Amino acid sequence: MKKQNIVIGILILAIILMGYLCYLKGNKVIDNNSQNITTQTENKVVKNQNEMYAQDKEAFPKTLEGYKRYVIDLDALSNEDKVEVELIAGLNKEVDCNIHMLMGDFETRTVEGYGFDYYVFNSNGDTASTLMGCPDDSKTTQFVSKSMKIRYNSKLPVVVFAPENFEVKYNIWSAGAKDLSANQD
Repeated sequence: MKKQNIVIGILILAIILMGYLCYLKGNKVIDNNSQNITTQTENKVVKNQNEMYAQDKEAFPKTLEGYKRYVIDLDALSNEDKVEVELIAGLNKEVDCNIHMLMGDFETRTVEGYGFDYYVFNSNGDTASTLMGCPDDSKTTQFVSKSMKIRYNSKLPVVVFAPENFEVKYNIWSAGAKDLSANQD
């Protein structure tokens, strides 16, 4: 009787071990060249995220009459809550020595049925400037612009429409690694 219990115990243990090995074999991929192990589940998640990103990108309007479409694909960051994207719309203009600012504004619109925001820059190209006296020969070509900051979100593309003769650029702004404490007065 004891021998039968031991044999049954060994068989049950062997079945459990075989099941576990089958599980590992089915869910792991071993790269013999580099000995790296990655799970197929992780690969499927990344693939699904990329497919979802592409589908989400397709949800945004392709065209807007009189405007060019710009798409900014952001890299995933571990601290996205401390990062912002500065959208800069502008055009090259011949200007004097004064400080020139582009007149216009960014309009936030939402993709119907998705809730995704995209941005439309509206401007006729007029500028405002300081009124310093400048020498006649001080004219240069400069990028005159208007900007707006938005929250960083790598899960969706940033879609911006700007008038035909305008250009869109962007900057990434990041807070410090740790929050600073204010002194109580």
